[in-house]
Amino acid sequence: MGLKEFKKGLVLSIPVMTGYIPVAIAYAATALSTGLTPWQTIAMSLFVYTGVGQMAAVAMIGQGVSLAGITAAVFIMNLRHVIMSTVVMERMRQTPLGIRVLLSLGITDEVFALETADSSASGSSNAACFAGIALGAWGSWVLGTCLGCGISTMMPPKLMTALSISLYALFISILTPQIRRHLPLITVVLISAAISSLIGSSQGIIIGSLAGAAAGVFLVKEEDLP
Repeated sequence: MGLKEFKKGLVLSIPVMTGYIPVAIAYAATALSTGLTPWQTIAMSLFVYTGVGQMAAVAMIGQGVSLAGITAAVFIMNLRHVIMSTVVMERMRQTPLGIRVLLSLGITDEVFALETADSSASGSSNAACFAGIALGAWGSWVLGTCLGCGISTMMPPKLMTALSISLYALFISILTPQIRRHLPLITVVLISAAISSLIGSSQGIIIGSLAGAAAGVFLVKEEDLP
C-alpha cells in the first residue's frame, strides 16, 4: 500500500479523531461506573471497537444482563457493518483478499462516511488511504478510552453527558454535504432516528436500525447509493 495515500488517510481521519476522543472518554466513565476495571474497559475498545455497541454493552452489564443477551444485542446493532463492509470491499476489489478482510475490521459509521464521500476512489491506492482513515479513528478511540480511565473521576457528570453527544454531531457534519445528492438515504436515516428516539434504550436502537433497513428496501434505489 502507498505511504502517500496512507498519510492522506490519516489527515482525512483528523475530524473523526477529534470526535472520537471525547466520546471514548464518556464511554470509559460509563464503563468504570458499572464495575469494569480500567483494563477491561480498554480491552473492549481494543477488540470490540463499536461506540454505540460498547455503550449499550456496559449499560446492560450494569443492569445484570447475561453475556448471551449482551452478545446478541450488540451483534444485531452492528449488522449494518456487514453492508458497509460489502460496499467498501467492493471498491477495493483490486486489493488482495487478506488485506481487505483485515481492513474491514476498521469500518465504523464515520469511517464509512469518509470513505464513500470520495466516489472517485478505487483500487489498491484506495486501500492505503482507507487504512490511514481506519487506523487514525481506531487509535483515537483507544487513546480516548485510556484518557477516560485516568480523568473520568475528576470530571463532573454534566460534562461527561455533553461529551457523549459529540459523536452524533461529528457524524451529522460528515453527512451534511451529501444530503442533496442522497435524499432517499436521508429519509431512511430520519425514519430510523425517529423510531429509535420514540422507543428509547438499547432496544430502541435495534428496532430503529431494523426499521430503517426495511424502509431502505422500498425507498433507496441503486443509483441513490454513494
